[in-house]
This record gives sequence, C-alpha cells and structure tokens, in this order.
Amino acid sequence: MDVSLRMLLLGAAACHIPAAADDLVLLRFVPLTGYHADPGNVASFAPASTHMQEYEWALAQYFSYGVMPCWRGPLLYDTPASEALVKKWVSFYKQHRGILTSDIVHVRRPDTRGIDAILHVNPRLAEHGLIVVFNPTAVFVNVSLSVNLYYTGLSASATVTERGVASSAKTLRIGRDYTVELPIALGPRSVTWFVVKDSVSGRRLKSDDSSLVWSDAVLIDPWTYKLPVPDDFNAFDERHFFGVGGPATATGQHWKFSADAGKTWKSTSTPGNVPHPGLPLLPTAPGVLQSLGGGLFTNLTGIPDEHGWSVQKPLLYKLLPDGSGFTIAAAPGGGASHYVNFSGVPAPGVNRSVDAIIKSGSRNYGVARAANGDWVLQSDILWNGEPVYSAHGTNFTMMSSVSFTSSDGGWSWKFGGVIANASDVTGNATDPAHGVKNPLHPKMWGPSESDVTLMADKKTLLSIERMDGDSRCFSVDVSRADQDANHTTYRNYATSFSTNHGKSWSYPQPVPGTGCARPRIKQLLGGALLLTGGRLCVENKTDIFLWVNADGDAKDWTRHSITAQHNRLWQGDSTYLFTDMVNDSSVFETLSYTSILPTGPHSAVITYVGTH
Repeated sequence: MDVSLRMLLLGAAACHIPAAADDLVLLRFVPLTGYHADPGNVASFAPASTHMQEYEWALAQYFSYGVMPCWRGPLLYDTPASEALVKKWVSFYKQHRGILTSDIVHVRRPDTRGIDAILHVNPRLAEHGLIVVFNPTAVFVNVSLSVNLYYTGLSASATVTERGVASSAKTLRIGRDYTVELPIALGPRSVTWFVVKDSVSGRRLKSDDSSLVWSDAVLIDPWTYKLPVPDDFNAFDERHFFGVGGPATATGQHWKFSADAGKTWKSTSTPGNVPHPGLPLLPTAPGVLQSLGGGLFTNLTGIPDEHGWSVQKPLLYKLLPDGSGFTIAAAPGGGASHYVNFSGVPAPGVNRSVDAIIKSGSRNYGVARAANGDWVLQSDILWNGEPVYSAHGTNFTMMSSVSFTSSDGGWSWKFGGVIANASDVTGNATDPAHGVKNPLHPKMWGPSESDVTLMADKKTLLSIERMDGDSRCFSVDVSRADQDANHTTYRNYATSFSTNHGKSWSYPQPVPGTGCARPRIKQLLGGALLLTGGRLCVENKTDIFLWVNADGDAKDWTRHSITAQHNRLWQGDSTYLFTDMVNDSSVFETLSYTSILPTGPHSAVITYVGTH
C-alpha cells in the first residue's frame, strides 16, 4: 500500500505547506495508464474498476495530504463504481479544503508495522484540525493514538468527529501537554479521518457589550441616499482626513476635510472636475496619498490581452504644509506611458467582452503593505468562461477576488493569487418562485467588495471578503414570508490569510455573525482588529456594525451596533436619528458602507451614512 509515497509526503511537509504541490519535492503523478517500459500496464491503475482498493488508496493519500498530483492517463474512471470512488474523495477534499491546505503536523511516521497518521492544523478555521489515520497492515487495529493539538489553538477540550458522522462526535479533554488520546478502530488496508473543532463553539462571536468607549456623533455632510460616500474617506495621518462630500460642480469636486481627527469638518473643492479618487490610495510618503488611477466601474483605458490591463495615470493627494487642506495633482513617474499596469493573470484570463456594469480590473479595493515592503492589492476580475446570468432584472457575470503585488510604488502590479473564486460561493437550495433546487438562484455578483490588513504579527496578511449579493437583500420573487437567511442573496463575510506576501491565500472561511456589504478592516497599532460593515441580510437587518477582535488574531469578534450608539450620542436634528427600520431588510435605512480612520493605538473614527 505505497508507504514510500506517504513517507515522502510526510518528510516534504516539514518544509512545505500542502498547497505547494507545484514544488518538485511534492509533485507526484498517478499512473492511470502505462508509461515508459511497462508493456503490461503492471505499474498503472488501468482499468480502475479492477484495481479499486489500490486506486482508493492512492486517492486517499493525495487528497488527505492536501497534495494534488498529475493524473497521467485519459480516464479518471471507467465504471459507475470507480466514478463513485473518485467523487467520494473529491467531495472529501472540497468539503475540507481549508484545513487540508493548512500546515501538517507529524503524528506517526509510516513504517508498515502499524498505523501512521498526520494532523492538519489551522487555529483560524472553524475546523481547527483534521487527523488522517492509515492502516496499511493486513490486520484489524484497535489502539489509542496520542495526538498533540497544540498547533490547533485549542487548550481545554476538543470535539472530534470521525468521517463527518455526527453520532461519532466525542469531546476529549486536552492534557496539560496539549495531547488527547484518540481511540482508533480501523480495518485492514483502510483509512479514516477525524475533524477537530472547539468543544465550546468553534469560532465564537460575542454579544454587544460595554467594553468600548464611544465619544461623539458628528455630522460631516447632509445625508442623501448615496452621498457623501462613507466608504471613500482616507487619512493622511491620525488627525487629517478627507473624503468625497457630494457630486462634482462647475467649480470642482465637493470634498470634506478634517484637521482635528474628525471632530469638525469643512467643505473644500479642487480646481476643475477632478475624477473620483478611486479605491484605494497608497501612502507613498508622509502626507502624500497616491491613487491607482482606477476605481468603481470607471477609468479602464484598455486591456492589452486577457492577462493584463492598464488604467489611467494616478493622482497625488498632498496635505498642505500647514495642515489646513490638501492639493491634487498628477503623479510623476510611471515611465513613458504614465499608466498603471497590471499583468500576469493566469489562464483562463480575464473576460474583456462582458457587457455588464463592471469589467475586469475596474474594481480595486483593499491595499496593505506586506512584511517584505511590497504593496498588496485586492481586485475583482471576471474569469473567461464564466457564464452570464440574469437576476433582479440585470445580466451579470460572477466576479472573483484576486491579489496583485507591486514593488515599485504602485506603478506596475503582478498577479499574486486567488483570494475567493466565484466557484467558492454556494447558492441557496430552493428557488421560491418554482419550488425546485437550483444552485444558481439567487446568486448575484460573487466575491466582490473586500479589504486587507497586515496583522499584529507583522507577517500575516488578512483579507476580509463580501462573498455575494447586490442591491436589495432578497430577489423580487421571494415572498415576505420567505425573507430569511435561507433565501437571501447575501452571505457572511469570509476571511483568507496569506503568509507569503499576497502570493497565495488560504481558502475563504465564513465568519458567523458578520456581513454582508462592503467590509472595512484595520489593525490598530495597539493590536486590535476593527471590522465595519453591515446590511446583515442573513439576520434581516440593514444596521451598521463594528466588530472588534481585541486579540488581533481574527478569531473571536465582539459585535456593536453603530446605529444604536449614534442614536444614543446624537445631539442635533432628530432627522438624523436612525429608526427601527434598521431591523428590516426590506428597506434601506442605511447603505451600511463605512470607512475606518485610526486616530491612535486604540482609537478610530468611523464614517457612515443614513438614507434620509
């Protein structure tokens, strides 16, 4: 039962994460047909139907280690039985992909004399660990396996479930040395697995409490349906902020500016109709922010091919020397073209011909500086081959969220990796209009609005993703009685992590109790993580929320209602009070879009808007 392969994989896992399958150390292949000097196909699995036990062993080894081999041959299966075998292990991998592509801890090395085992670990996931146990011997094994759970992040107890069977779940006490004793009853030449979760509640979400000090509610500009744009405020430093206050006029763009950490705001304008600054802005020097030249739905100057594109020359926003305002001018540099260039998008490339509201490369969101000094940017793209759907009276193609990295100050960006694919979004099971299963209904845009920050360890990048939905919380064909979490187009926010400066990302994992529109996230210098957003359609609310992760590890979040705090603190015109409509997703009491502007190691200003 090919113990040598697992010995190789186990040894390589000491230096490589499972997802590094393209590394020559981990790259293997499954011979589905003969190769080299093998005239009798004795070294292949073909036909699969006559080598079912051996074929399943190979599938189990690769998928459970999280390593994808090269499948060498024309057919993955040849009978319904062998097809079911392939589906079984592909489904296993898809269900547990997040933990299977996480780090591996050695439990017991393969030696053919007894069982061997590995443990995948990731304290940031709901599945903190996944134990895989092989029995390559010809006898039934009934033993106790000692497993150290230190790297799962659990310390008191753990719930362990075998093969996803709920009735097998058992709570094990974790010893002072972080070990548990796991009973193993395993037949000859077979494999099993155990999912490890927190015995309390997995990833926990705490209720609103009084751990925060809320100061003032300050009016920046009169509320309208969409202006001012609350998610487009930026900070030169901890005292000087600016954002778009209203539509452009003949004398210039209407801006709002604060020189006292958001306590007071004044209106200002710039000569001419300056384009929307776009998201995001790069702090290239003290008091200087540089745009990427792109933004929501606009500013694409052309896509040379499906693997890259260019956007118009960026702008510089400079704080005046006396701190009383700012100027805007074209950014110098960028070579002869004066364009910001994006390149390196892998196959199948981006779709350049979709006639929709957005086009590939026209939506850039979060940006953060990685530990190596590179800038890491999140961008939404449309992959070639994604079909066009129709919903809510709109034709659309589902987006995917990817990263780009820049080492030259934001002029050239190279493709980093996929953060969240359109395929990572699951549709609701029921189409309320027709009462049939339809996995595409009522999905909408796919992964889109997002943000990114460098975490307190100064190594890990954290991405927060809006996973689906657009406009109203429910499709027009959803009856009022069915307006609940099972029928909304929206999903909870999801987190992904990168430990290699944005070149690859962990599989997105939902954060219960959060969502749904335009998440913003900041790591304060004091260590805490602040997450803002709202339109919590999964709970039938359009409130605005602040989630606080005091430990800065993105695991436990405390939720606070910003609208409730606003109503408590507001001293002005009652027109600017929120009503109880924030608890009804059928209306928009607020867009739930926000910005976070840090004012110190433990404090920040949050901008938001109502729709009066």
